[in-house]
Amino acid sequence: KYSIENKIRLFPNPVSNWLNINYEQPFSYFLSNDIGQQIKAGKSEGEALIDCRTLPQGIYILQIATKNQVFTKKIIVY
Repeated sequence: KYSIENKIRLFPNPVSNWLNINYEQPFSYFLSNDIGQQIKAGKSEGEALIDCRTLPQGIYILQIATKNQVFTKKIIVY
């Protein structure tokens, strides 16, 4: 089975400024805090920048959804 996990470039993590997401296909992203509140969301044709400069320090959950799969990753903001 094809996995998007090996195809997504996500950097830097931990992050203090901008989180870069690169993927070869269109995707949607959702960033939630540790209690599940959605903080940021968007759609991209292959590259996205998420502004983390105003986020409180902590652990966040990033979901990246394509038309076939959902990838979840913990993001540390410092």
